[in-house]
Amino acid sequence: MGKVPKKAVRKQIIALIPVCMNGLIVGCSYGWMPNAIYFLLAGEEVSATLFQCTLIASFPEIGRVLSAIPAGMLTDKYGRKKITIGVAILHTFAWLGLSLDNTSIIITYISRFVIGFGISLIDATSFISIGEIASPEIRGRLTGIYSIFLNAGVISVSIIAVIFSSYRSLARGVTILCIISLLSMYWAMETPRFLISISKSEQAKNNFLKIRQEYQENDVNEEFVKLQKYIVDENTLKSQLSWRQFLKMEAVRKPLLTGVLLNIFMKLSGGTLFGYYLTSLLPSNNYIPKIYYPLITQTFLFFISFGLPLFIDSFSRRSMFLFGAAAMVAINMICALANYFLVANEAVSIFEWVFAMGNILSSVCTDVILFPVNRAVRSELYPQAVKGFGGSLAVISIALSDIMLNQMYGFFKAYSHLYFMYFIFLMNSMILCLVIYFLLPEGCGVALPDIQMKFKSIKSKHTV
Repeated sequence: MGKVPKKAVRKQIIALIPVCMNGLIVGCSYGWMPNAIYFLLAGEEVSATLFQCTLIASFPEIGRVLSAIPAGMLTDKYGRKKITIGVAILHTFAWLGLSLDNTSIIITYISRFVIGFGISLIDATSFISIGEIASPEIRGRLTGIYSIFLNAGVISVSIIAVIFSSYRSLARGVTILCIISLLSMYWAMETPRFLISISKSEQAKNNFLKIRQEYQENDVNEEFVKLQKYIVDENTLKSQLSWRQFLKMEAVRKPLLTGVLLNIFMKLSGGTLFGYYLTSLLPSNNYIPKIYYPLITQTFLFFISFGLPLFIDSFSRRSMFLFGAAAMVAINMICALANYFLVANEAVSIFEWVFAMGNILSSVCTDVILFPVNRAVRSELYPQAVKGFGGSLAVISIALSDIMLNQMYGFFKAYSHLYFMYFIFLMNSMILCLVIYFLLPEGCGVALPDIQMKFKSIKSKHTV
């Protein structure tokens, strides 16, 4: 279709405001952890040991794992709009629980578990919604806007922590943001793809016309007819096969497997570890209190995150993903060697700062390259008939990887040396490179039905 009309871009952004606001709350959930660890270990309002902190970090992931399959089923049954609104309500009550004036760590466990349940629902619907609403030419940029909202949530919590210096104020601040998110649900819209799948073609056409304003009429009709035919044919095929037979189809099996492997090895490359434990990983100094560490690093990440949406649709998804994965190989090697020499030469502070810079670069590479590109890939990877199921598998693989990551850190920190952990991250980064090269087709600027067809044509030379 060429260049996307400005009015269509504006309509698509408005339709995705509720999705992005839920992303803001997810960012708050992630940003809360490093700040909360500082207050919990200080023990002023609620005290916790390092082991309890790893549990607090893990409980959202446990909630995500247990709710992943229901989340996908709910997404496929009730649609993207209802789940988007429901999760905003759920998160508001969960953060209210953390805001209560009590000293019980159990309340924190329960609230974090419920937050994880909500994140699971968001993960199962957000990227599907973006992929189904956005024009192919700007799909990556709109997932980039979601990433900016997510990073804004992370930095918002750090600002609250620095201003109020209170464990409870963190949760109360996020509760206010949850209420604002609820108000944004006024703009929530059901996606045309889902409406077609439940035989509401007329409403689907109306919604499609809203998000394709100022396009040439012939182009709009051609895209809609192609989309409708693809979904009807897929549903017909699905009705003729058992669920097991349907999953065995190459065009279904390959994208599901690719998504799982990408999520697992991206997470286990270790980039997100720094975000959780930066107050422990970064060395102390005489100039900046540790409570400012999350705010400084997250402000830096927030501003550089604006760059990727500008060019994410101008370059190959595969090339950008491979670049990020290869960078993680080098960064994990630096961290492993720096920590090894730091253990062997405790008096040499240069290794301490090299190790710190390596962790910062790891976080930058993950948050600025790997995560945004992976979100764009997730928005376009799965066939319509298994979008919810694919989202569930993504949630499970990410959550289990996060749990493993947190427990790995606790184990190596207490009983061994961290350089062993970074060598494991190094190996995982190398495997991620192989998964991208051999399994991932190109999706930049490609219509969703055509991306699924590409899984049937991946040749031995691994070109698409």
